[in-house]
Amino acid sequence: MPWAFGTHNTAVAFVFSKVLVAGSGPRVDGTYNKVRFVANADYPNGYMNVAIEARPLGESQPILTFTNAGSVGDFPKAGCLSFRLSWSAHGQAQVSTINLEVLPADTVP
Repeated sequence: MPWAFGTHNTAVAFVFSKVLVAGSGPRVDGTYNKVRFVANADYPNGYMNVAIEARPLGESQPILTFTNAGSVGDFPKAGCLSFRLSWSAHGQAQVSTINLEVLPADTVP
């Protein structure tokens, strides 16, 4: 399974799809995008409230936002997307960035 560490090795993205493709699912081959984000949380309970923003690399405006390190499947734009995760652990603010490539819509995975 493809995966990518975030900055500071405090978060990871697990890519359950072979590749990521822009647009909403299903993709042209009938499959779906799926990425799961996991961040280092307070233990022993492991609960966290993480905010995730995705923006094209080098741009300041997010094109996708969601919370709680959930899965994401629909990407509005192709290219390198920078995912910024922010949460609190051990009473301190945490931030990690993970870059993932998203292929153009209608690409056959």
